[in-house]
Amino acid sequence: MATRTRKPVPGPVRAQPPGAASKLKGKGEAKPPIVRVLPILIFAGVLMLSLRVGDIFKGIFGLESVSVAELQAQQ
Repeated sequence: MATRTRKPVPGPVRAQPPGAASKLKGKGEAKPPIVRVLPILIFAGVLMLSLRVGDIFKGIFGLESVSVAELQAQQ
């Protein structure tokens, strides 16, 4: 019966913070921060949706559903 040898397991991968590569290259220039568009669009969409749902509930359950004829009759 032949014995199997195990492959060596690599050590932990060390993550470098953003901008660490530029420090290693020796450049003195700093990179501008990355602006991620998708999270901004998701936030704006959720905000707009919540405002529209609020307007729908105000229209259904609020006092804004009183008709003009009823207001003139009260006067």
